[in-house]
Amino acid sequence: MGYVVCHATKYTSSNINSGAMSRHIDRECNPENAISENSHLNFELCEKSGKLQKLVNDRIEEGYKGKKKIRDNAVRDVGVILSGSHEVMKEIEKKGLIKQWAYDSYKFFANEIGEENIVKATVHLDEKTPHMHLHFVPLTKDGRLSAKEILTKDKLQEWQSGYAFSMDKYGLQRGVNGSKRKHVTTNQFSRWLNANDVDAQKIVDAPKEKAVSIVSTMLQQVQIQQEQELIRNLENQPQSKPKRKEDEREISKPTGRRKKQENQRPKRGGYGL
Repeated sequence: MGYVVCHATKYTSSNINSGAMSRHIDRECNPENAISENSHLNFELCEKSGKLQKLVNDRIEEGYKGKKKIRDNAVRDVGVILSGSHEVMKEIEKKGLIKQWAYDSYKFFANEIGEENIVKATVHLDEKTPHMHLHFVPLTKDGRLSAKEILTKDKLQEWQSGYAFSMDKYGLQRGVNGSKRKHVTTNQFSRWLNANDVDAQKIVDAPKEKAVSIVSTMLQQVQIQQEQELIRNLENQPQSKPKRKEDEREISKPTGRRKKQENQRPKRGGYGL
């Protein structure tokens, strides 16, 4: 049994309008890890066609029922990467079941978020591991744009469990529920490879035990770096300023009955001196 991959990312208008994600999905530019000769094997499940940014804007214009103007920094698009363990996904492809896998993945999210909100469901077979880019507009049932309401922690966990259940027939299961492992970003992984003079392809081609050992070492070192960075941030927080002498004098000023008694004492230069 392998493990499902179900990773969601939020995109604002500035992210979408850059066009980078659309170019990647539509293969207007081929990534380094893609085999251009196999790009004709890629396919789309969503009936809508066009650039990602236009599809997102068209769906919002069609389905948004809110009374307020949408903020510029509002989440307008959610991208979900759907895949599984490399060996299992290649076996699914080898058996000729990849289109059925893709359809079942699409159907699961269509039932969860509404098929009308899905604007892209592109399957890439020209990279090392088959996967799907599924993009949807986070519109609620009453027509509000609210990724915060749709992508709650509980809902994401439900998706992980529910999607894994629907993928069980393909030999894919859910990862550890409630795992404390931290996500390692692509940039962190790349920096670690460069710092340790390690080639990512060598990890893929290495025997299983060796590859697991390398990745385990990487995760431990990245986690240590994350903890050290957190400590540095805490140490660099501005400390509260020490009290000035003027403040101390103000605090020591007599008040009430004591002030009245001191006012009755003879002053310097007066009688009693």
